[in-house]
Amino acid sequence: MPKRDRVTISLFSVEKDGGFNRSALGEINNIKVMKERLAEEALRQGRMPPEIVVSELLIPNWKTGSSFEDSSYRHLEAEFYSELRETLDGAGLQDVVLNNFHNKAGPEELGYLNGLQARGSNADMIKTHAIIDPDNVGRRHLQIDSNT
Repeated sequence: MPKRDRVTISLFSVEKDGGFNRSALGEINNIKVMKERLAEEALRQGRMPPEIVVSELLIPNWKTGSSFEDSSYRHLEAEFYSELRETLDGAGLQDVVLNNFHNKAGPEELGYLNGLQARGSNADMIKTHAIIDPDNVGRRHLQIDSNT
């Protein structure tokens, strides 16, 4: 039996002054629209709607010396994940899978991201990881940014 189609949506925010940039939470409506339109098209094609996965990353504030290992960063990372989950659920997207990319990434990927100032390259790394993720082998799979 073929695996269900999947769409992985990359989403990131940036740590700042004891918090994080909440503008990423505003992308939830885009995700909802994408999910609805992809489901409509899948059904029109006689296919099952794709599984939607949001792979999120909170980027440490490298300028202040923060890192993936800092306890204050890890606390904010958990808060970001929790707020994303609550916002997705509040938008009726309880069936959207939410992954913390920092926890899924391998040491080589995290090494590349460490200190990376080009924020868009973080989203590219999330999408690249989704392409090579063994769980996506044998399925139709799309990688896309949340602001597309």
